[in-house]
Amino acid sequence: MACWLNALAFPAQVMLSVFVILMIAHTVHIGALNVAQVKKIRCMENADWLIERNHVKPHVYRLKETTRLLGPLIFLHFQSDTKTLYLALGSDSMTNEENRKLRVALKVYKNQLLNPKV
Repeated sequence: MACWLNALAFPAQVMLSVFVILMIAHTVHIGALNVAQVKKIRCMENADWLIERNHVKPHVYRLKETTRLLGPLIFLHFQSDTKTLYLALGSDSMTNEENRKLRVALKVYKNQLLNPKV
């Protein structure tokens, strides 16, 4: 932690260290590091998303507005009737073709994916 290498006062160093530890714990707690072990994400015709996880029956989710594209990263936020799922995907977690298709779907068709006509 860089805050220990500078001239900050000791209380400030402790406070920054605690903040970093809490942020890491929160990131792990919400499952953004694929603790959920997601194997496959598929967009269905009705704009629902089928998510397959290891050792768990596939579950249907709805994409939330807080989904974002940020450079090479894709931050996905899904909601089902009972669960919320956060995923951070890098370009190395899928093939180039899958990455391209997901980015196009999120950039071009995001409004239709968020507000499907049933």
